[in-house]
Amino acid sequence: MGEQPQNSGAKTLVIILVAMLAILGLIAGLAIWASSGG
Repeated sequence: MGEQPQNSGAKTLVIILVAMLAILGLIAGLAIWASSGG
């Protein structure tokens, strides 16, 4: 029960990718908001 399955690294990679997409989306949203409202 102490051993981790091999796909734990894949899950971490997916979490990192989702976080990067969220950050990129936030930056893009801020850029669009600044260019349209500023």
